[in-house]
Amino acid sequence: RDAFGDWSSDVCSSDLSGNKLVNIAGYTARVSELLEMVNRLEERGSQPFVIREDGSSENVPQNGKPASSAEERALSESRHAEFERMLAEWKRRCDERAPEAVDVHRVQVPNGGTIVIGDDIEFDAVDLVSPDGKLLVKDLTCRVERGVNVMVTGPNGSGKSSLFRVIGELWPLQSGVLTKPPKSSILFLPQKPYLVLGTLRDQLIYPHSIKQMVQRGVSDSDLKALLSIVDPAGLILKEWSLGEVRDWNASFSGGQKQRVAFCRLFYHRPAFAILDECTSAVSSDVEDTLYETCKTLGITLFTVSHRKSLRRHHDYVLAFEGGMAGRWKWDVIDKDRKSTRLNSSHRMHL
Repeated sequence: RDAFGDWSSDVCSSDLSGNKLVNIAGYTARVSELLEMVNRLEERGSQPFVIREDGSSENVPQNGKPASSAEERALSESRHAEFERMLAEWKRRCDERAPEAVDVHRVQVPNGGTIVIGDDIEFDAVDLVSPDGKLLVKDLTCRVERGVNVMVTGPNGSGKSSLFRVIGELWPLQSGVLTKPPKSSILFLPQKPYLVLGTLRDQLIYPHSIKQMVQRGVSDSDLKALLSIVDPAGLILKEWSLGEVRDWNASFSGGQKQRVAFCRLFYHRPAFAILDECTSAVSSDVEDTLYETCKTLGITLFTVSHRKSLRRHHDYVLAFEGGMAGRWKWDVIDKDRKSTRLNSSHRMHL
């Protein structure tokens, strides 16, 4: 029995060590890929990527949407009225702030396209190319004004994330003219949001400091009100206080991380928001509330998603087909579910 006990203990210890080694190997691989990409981008500088003739991408099934939570059903009439009042007050206070002056100018990318800083987002004959030289999207031409929500779809590797990397100037503009607002007017919400070291309050106002928050006239009561929009059941504030410090990546569930990211979005209230599958872990009723709140606050959305239920919150669908041809389609979503389709063979301006 003693021998068997010793052997069992050794096996358990070996399993734990093996799991740790697997985790370390995974982290090491990701860091290595990151450093390799950083080195490649530093060597290239702002030069556009070189298009190569071969290569293809595989389609990966999208994750399913979790079932709705029973405790997050529709708000009662009284609570809904309070919600509307609070949201209207927040919008009024945001509107009272002095608007940021937009420095309209043009930036010519060496051997590439031209970036124009303006009010709306417009693509004029833009090619999207990956760092390994794959042509993802060819001759993209469309204009999106403020208040017009766009849903971006397509198989994995077709150029959805690449589109937003170019908008964020993480990748160089290959060709054409890109008109966009300044970086401060665009906020990106990925599926797994970035969480900082610090308090719960820091997660909601990132990248602002408490001093910047106070200068904007925002109090902890305001943050709690915004948090109640994304977390109507109040589970986050029941568990933690705004001044509590935690390892938030380990403390939050996947749904709570996405709710906090939306609270951050409502706090900053940018002109445009890029949503990359960032509601995959929240219930459908809360998801509708999040999108309706964005509309109320005047936040124009680019949403990467394949869920048809989100179409009602958008005005257009930009579909990337994938493949070396770089084809794309543009559908106008009408209330009667009809659509007007345009594609890469018909360059258009809205």
